Amino acid sequence: FTVCSRFAHNLSFLFKVLEYEQLHNLIYRLFEKAAILGLAEAQNSIGVMYAEGIGVPQNYSQCYIWASVSAASGNNPLVRDHCAKELTSEQLSLAQEKAANLYKRLQAE
Repeated sequence: FTVCSRFAHNLSFLFKVLEYEQLHNLIYRLFEKAAILGLAEAQNSIGVMYAEGIGVPQNYSQCYIWASVSAASGNNPLVRDHCAKELTSEQLSLAQEKAANLYKRLQAE
């Protein structure tokens, strides 16, 4: 086995063993670790997971927060804008404040 084929084999085995919910939770945790490290794609992926309720309860505020941080790092704001449409003006205002705070915190780390 090469390193890549061994990795693919192990992933394939993992997908067979874990139930979808467990797998989604694992994927969320991996994305979260990468997002905290500042990876914009992971931040956006967390936003998508919250928008769709994959691995986490559906939550458009959390979607907006993570996708907004991702957009501030240069990613496409499509996910952020989609989630914003699902929020009331009060929810959006609070999510914007939380997104700004999260962005500052991640930049400081």
